[in-house]
Amino acid sequence: MVPTAVNRRGQEECRIMPLERQETNDIMRHVPPIDWISTKFDYDYRERLRNVWSALDGEEQVPRELRPKLDQLCKWLHHITVLAKGKRTDFVESDLKTEVEHAAYEASSALSSMDRDLFQRRMPFHGFERSNGELIWEAFLAIGATIEDLVPKVEQFDPDLRMKNLAPHAPAEPKMIAD
Repeated sequence: MVPTAVNRRGQEECRIMPLERQETNDIMRHVPPIDWISTKFDYDYRERLRNVWSALDGEEQVPRELRPKLDQLCKWLHHITVLAKGKRTDFVESDLKTEVEHAAYEASSALSSMDRDLFQRRMPFHGFERSNGELIWEAFLAIGATIEDLVPKVEQFDPDLRMKNLAPHAPAEPKMIAD
């Protein structure tokens, strides 16, 4: 049944609710700002990946037990790129290290190019879709969990890996010298 209303002349007319626009919707408080996600990805997650690769430097190839986790990490990185850019750049490389590094670079550039105003806003209700912000946040958390799962497995090659990952990765603010 279509909602109707009576106009000034006494005629019944069809009333359809106006469609929502994403830019006027409320901000989702459970999704952090894209600036924070992008900075955390660049300074923390990518540094942890560099530490993992430096621990595996002496190996001729990636150990068999790490391949499933690294493949899963690649899929999540590609997923974040597709969500942020709307397209995926195909990169076929037989070397898993190069593929993961390329996927991390693509994800980083995709996250930094996101629209800050629309990222945290929910999608219009008539689209029946989840917001890209929620999906990117989900993929971001999955990438972090996958990296955390990788660290204990890679520690057998470099026992100091956990200590390297505990060090702060973001550049510290310069300290002011008092006169």
